[in-house]
Amino acid sequence: RLEGDIELSFFPWLALTTGQGSLGNPPGFAAEPFVSWREARLRARLLPLLRGRAVLDTVKIVGADFRLLRRADGTANWEGWGPAPAASGHAGDTAAPAGMVAGLELEDGRLQFQDDVAARLVQLDDWQLAVGAIRPGEPIDLETAFHATTEGLPAARLRIVGRYVPRDKATVLENFRLDGTLAGAPLAVPEIPLELAIPSARLLTANNEIQIPAWRAQLGLFVASGSLQATMQQAPS
Repeated sequence: RLEGDIELSFFPWLALTTGQGSLGNPPGFAAEPFVSWREARLRARLLPLLRGRAVLDTVKIVGADFRLLRRADGTANWEGWGPAPAASGHAGDTAAPAGMVAGLELEDGRLQFQDDVAARLVQLDDWQLAVGAIRPGEPIDLETAFHATTEGLPAARLRIVGRYVPRDKATVLENFRLDGTLAGAPLAVPEIPLELAIPSARLLTANNEIQIPAWRAQLGLFVASGSLQATMQQAPS
């Protein structure tokens, strides 16, 4: 559903700007929106689009409100979107790059996750997200900040930055840093600083081996550092 004014332009960008809008839940879930927003902007280069290749400017969404739900039977409202991937007769087949996205920005967002399996409600407020250029096979930078609340746990105000680097047969994370504060019950002090820094982390997909040459963590006055090398007993999902 799109409400309010819709602006459309065609050259050199095919640009769509909307006011308030929402996207409903999949069939079988509540009638409330899966996500709603106050404003959204999407721009694509017209000439590459006519040739079947999408070149998108930074996608910006203001006031996004996501409502994620996992029911007691394990089904979730973020699953099953879009068609199933087409089967390929050759394991080595790869599709040609479809294009690129200059970035993604979420401003003044909110996310609510109701997990009936764990009987837990997690909520993110004042959520800001900036994702850098997304090009096939190239690194992606990410920065996000939010205020998180969960019943029975201290409230957290966090900022997370990092870079995802695609590698053959490995998942690599570089310059990962999480910092912020914890506050509220059941802490005995008003506020505790929190920090985690990982310069490089690698997951080797062939044998599920995790390699973290160095890490550093701080929680209040407690400071620790070290390295980690491990093999997971199950393939991660």
